[in-house]
Amino acid sequence: MKSQKLSLFLFMFSLVIFWGCKKSSASGGQEVLDIASVKGSESPIGEDQLLQNTEGQSGGNNSEDLDPIDPEDTQTEQDTLAAEEESEEDAIEIYGEEEVEEDATVPQVAAASAEAEEPETKVFSIDEDEAVKRGEWKYSRVIAGYTNEGYHHSLYDGEKKSVVFKLNQRIEASGFYTVKAHWTAHPNRATNAKIRIVSAKYDDEGELKRTGKTVTVNQRYTQEEGNYIGTYYFHKNVDLDPKHVLNRWQKVRVVANQKSNGYVIADGMTIEWVGATLPDNHMAQESPITLDTTNWEHVRKKGDWKVSTAVAGYDGDFYIHDMNGMSLQSEEERKNVRYAPRFAEAGNYEIYVKFTSHGNRGSPLYVVRSYDAAADKVKRYAIRVDQSTDAGKTEDGWLKLVHSRKGVETSSFYFDQGQSFKHGALVLRRDKHTNGYIIADSVKFVKID
Repeated sequence: MKSQKLSLFLFMFSLVIFWGCKKSSASGGQEVLDIASVKGSESPIGEDQLLQNTEGQSGGNNSEDLDPIDPEDTQTEQDTLAAEEESEEDAIEIYGEEEVEEDATVPQVAAASAEAEEPETKVFSIDEDEAVKRGEWKYSRVIAGYTNEGYHHSLYDGEKKSVVFKLNQRIEASGFYTVKAHWTAHPNRATNAKIRIVSAKYDDEGELKRTGKTVTVNQRYTQEEGNYIGTYYFHKNVDLDPKHVLNRWQKVRVVANQKSNGYVIADGMTIEWVGATLPDNHMAQESPITLDTTNWEHVRKKGDWKVSTAVAGYDGDFYIHDMNGMSLQSEEERKNVRYAPRFAEAGNYEIYVKFTSHGNRGSPLYVVRSYDAAADKVKRYAIRVDQSTDAGKTEDGWLKLVHSRKGVETSSFYFDQGQSFKHGALVLRRDKHTNGYIIADSVKFVKID
């Protein structure tokens, strides 16, 4: 009897082992939606974790603590007012050190020898199945919203890899084209996926050369019609010498590497003809212009910012906070958010900002850089805003930015036509006088004349 029970036990045990091995081998390489199970402690913070900041919760430096700041830790009103004069000058000096190059996504002038011909096919798409894959990419249909039959993901394995969409044989006429990338969104996606565009340009001597630009995109959010990556000049392939470098290099490349903080998705690319020359108002925005923090084309973030819905009153699906000046590694970090619309018209604009107020908020600086092209002069305005109160907000939660210094108030700011992250940008940042969390949400530019 004992031997029969032992035999039965061994048989059942062998079935369990067999089934476990089969299940393990069947799931190898599949896209895991619970990203924490992929790389353990090295896994990125997923949206489901980021949205756990609920009322009354508190945590370390990396979580939004909703307990009010101890009044003893804040400066007195008199000290704050005295410090603001100094901090405004500090902000101007510090911000000047953070200059970035002029945005080159949309060239400001047409190519030197662009032809007037137009392509027969003005819009074409390239599926990732047609692209060249370097490294291991896994086919998937787990998340809906893909183009054609499915998409490929990077396996989130820390390896450097890419999917290359070659354009040379598809460009029928030299000129400017918009590039839109497609991907399916999910909280396990990378917020720092890289897309590299290699296009053509003419140098000052009129010689045709290649040029490259890398764009960082957040794949946890997507647009149904495709995500605008920029407008670029591509040269007709047959016009080039067979040995010319552009015959091999005009392309769009989706890149994953060891710094990717989630799955990188490669799906289709949509390329659309704009023209042999580029209109001055290409992709320009009419007033009023509202920019949300998810708009990577017009909003750039430096440092670690955390998604939250803990305090109601935000614009869109969520807002972001700066973790009280700390990084994900619990270290002090210098960070900011830059807003740069592409103005359709030059003129004076009022600026409105939105943030959810709470007692744990600080008083950050909004730095306006108003550029007057006619005077060739940049004017800087540092405006300190107390985010702990709703004072001054409109009924729908907007606060108008007003600069006040030595009895003179400025409530409108001049911006030239076009877009520049160097001139005409609004920057939200903290300084040594900011005590508490900084909240970044939507901003609005309203033309008044």
